[in-house]
Amino acid sequence: MVSGETGGGVGGTGVEVAAVAVNPNFVTYIGDVIDVTVTLTKPASAGGVTLLAAVLFDQGAGNYQTQDPSGFTFPQPITVAAGGTVAKFQMVRNGQPVASGNCVVAVEVEGGNAVEGASFVIN
Repeated sequence: MVSGETGGGVGGTGVEVAAVAVNPNFVTYIGDVIDVTVTLTKPASAGGVTLLAAVLFDQGAGNYQTQDPSGFTFPQPITVAAGGTVAKFQMVRNGQPVASGNCVVAVEVEGGNAVEGASFVIN
């Protein structure tokens, strides 16, 4: 899992990503869908927050790196409305070539200090 420092969050509001969950935790075929749920540490402040997401690929020995193309399509940006604590989105396995292996979908609040992730496998 990717983890960073816990800090002040957006504009000092302290809103950060608390957890990321995926279902299912694997994809096999083009068109397969992973549902992603992101939970914040507290409700989004006035104006909401923007989440940034990336797929990281295991390069060996726990070294995770982004890859272009990522092999997945998902919405960018991902937003949480004021007062909200959860964002849900889908990642779809597209036709871009990627190797099989372990991956992480990493999510952070734009301007925040912490990154959280959830693991999945490309079969």
